[in-house]
Amino acid sequence: MELNAVIVFPAVRDGSAAGAVPPFSRDRLSDTFHFMTQKGVAMKKRLFPMVLVCCMLAAWLAVGAMAADNDVIAKGDCGVSGNSVQWTLYSDGNLAITGKGVMKTYSVSLYSDGSIGYQNYPWYVYRTMITSLSVSNGVTGIGSYAFCGLDNLTEATLPSSVLTIEAGVFRNCSNLRSFSIPDSITSIGAGAFRNCDRLTKMLIPRNVINIGANAFRASEMLQSVTILSDIVAINDSAFAYCIALKEITIPDSVVIIRANAFLECAALKNVYFTGSESLWKDITINDGNQPLENAKINFDTSVEATYRINALSISDTDGNPLTAIPGGSFLVTLSVTNRASGATPIVFLASYDVQGQYQGLMYVTLREPVGGTVEVTLPVDNSGGKIARFKAFAVKSFAGMEMAGDPVSFPA
Repeated sequence: MELNAVIVFPAVRDGSAAGAVPPFSRDRLSDTFHFMTQKGVAMKKRLFPMVLVCCMLAAWLAVGAMAADNDVIAKGDCGVSGNSVQWTLYSDGNLAITGKGVMKTYSVSLYSDGSIGYQNYPWYVYRTMITSLSVSNGVTGIGSYAFCGLDNLTEATLPSSVLTIEAGVFRNCSNLRSFSIPDSITSIGAGAFRNCDRLTKMLIPRNVINIGANAFRASEMLQSVTILSDIVAINDSAFAYCIALKEITIPDSVVIIRANAFLECAALKNVYFTGSESLWKDITINDGNQPLENAKINFDTSVEATYRINALSISDTDGNPLTAIPGGSFLVTLSVTNRASGATPIVFLASYDVQGQYQGLMYVTLREPVGGTVEVTLPVDNSGGKIARFKAFAVKSFAGMEMAGDPVSFPA
């Protein structure tokens, strides 16, 4: 998260209702930013020589470190016949896949309890050394089970040239924490992210037309899933045993949710459906999806919103939750999720009195990865006791003031 600034504007007595976007002077905003910019320029002039020296020193040290610490451990070919794809394992733990074309398909031995036995990919003997994965642009296909069972893999990056994530590619990568599905992906294979226990959020991009059976099964820390694409089915056990899953966004293109798709997802509280209640009732929901049926269904949710404000809560200065706005000092906490690439909106927190008169405004600029959720806590002084309501809302920029999601109020 990037916190650019917090500004508190004085009350504006013009009768604005609490349900409307609060009025404020863009000239005053411009003056504020002009001051910040001029101050920043002055600081840059003073700091530039020091920054330049530091950058040169850092670059020199980095080159020395790479030469000493990033030797090649092993390498070879991993492309299907007629494709030039190579793999290289470096001493820093990075497995690099480079070249042009499609990787080979690999196989694994699976035990009855779902655990992984031997894998026949060429880096099997080095599997405990691999901590990161990078695939270069030009590789178009990742072979089935290519990285299955890499227990120490924590981050992976795929380029936009890759079109599909085949079956079991990241299965049992139990420490994979950082991964974003490229917008180019059209299909997520069966069990592709099964037992990825450290993934906490996932955004399914717009071009995906298939989410395979067991795709995210038993990813035990997965809390939030947003499906932006026009899939028609959520397949068997796709999210089964995702015991921490709290929310999912489902597009109105879905016509069937197959057996056990949400089996044992006891934490599921909110389903955000982009269609109407009548469309939801037309969906065929097969057996084993009681957690989905017991969750709150929020209809007509827009997936076009770049940011979603999940919650607005208040607490005392010790962090104890409050159910009403007190006098004196307290804290306001916003939970915000980024739902689209390239989104950097401004989140505003406006305050109003009991008559709905606007009292003041604070804001933060957020830069969070796609699918990322952040909590922002802001201190508030209500010594005068005038603040009776808050409203949080996001806009795409100061210039257009176009809303980037639905507002949230406290009290609700």
